[in-house]
Amino acid sequence: MQGKVSLSRVKSRSGLKILITGKEGKPQTKILNVVYKQVFQNIS
Repeated sequence: MQGKVSLSRVKSRSGLKILITGKEGKPQTKILNVVYKQVFQNIS
């Protein structure tokens, strides 16, 4: 939830920086996009 609030306050793409770290705390260059189909079942 904190990420959503932070992203909503960004005014431009150049003002957006996101750091994604792995289990060891090292920065990652790729992320896995997970979508749960159950979330979208009741959307018409």
